Amino acid sequence: MAVFGATPGLDLESRDPRPSIVNSALSCADLLCVLLADRVATFMRRSRSASHLVQRLGGTILVALGLNLAFSRH
Repeated sequence: MAVFGATPGLDLESRDPRPSIVNSALSCADLLCVLLADRVATFMRRSRSASHLVQRLGGTILVALGLNLAFSRH
């Protein structure tokens, strides 16, 4: 059976089913990460202390990167 755009000589019926299982598992993991990120973002928007902590952390990271760049010998 010829499939448009398929690789010549590739028999689609004899493919190993494991890649589709792996892809399904990874898709579920992606969905869980998105849902968790939504909950974290909602918490950050509602909590003043969490927002302040994230701003401090981001600023500290930027200062550390700037210091690393300033004192690097490359």
